[in-house]
Amino acid sequence: VVIVEINKNVPAYYVVDILSDKLKRKFDYIVIFYGNRAEIRTQTGKDVLKIAHAFGGGGHREAAGFEVKSREELISKLREISKLISVVF
Repeated sequence: VVIVEINKNVPAYYVVDILSDKLKRKFDYIVIFYGNRAEIRTQTGKDVLKIAHAFGGGGHREAAGFEVKSREELISKLREISKLISVVF
């Protein structure tokens, strides 16, 4: 799991592509967090929509989004969700 916090809205696919290119790997879960928005992506076919739904968000199975109040809330809720849907964060 990678959580990227940025200070402006950059297309999530761009962040994902840069991380993959620089680190030479594919990621199960990448969360891009900016302001009160977060987008979650996968490069390995994981179902990120379940995670977005837990935050009240939506999207697609491999790319979804949701709102969150803070970094602390994001991390806390991700840990909570991981216990419910067998995801390791």
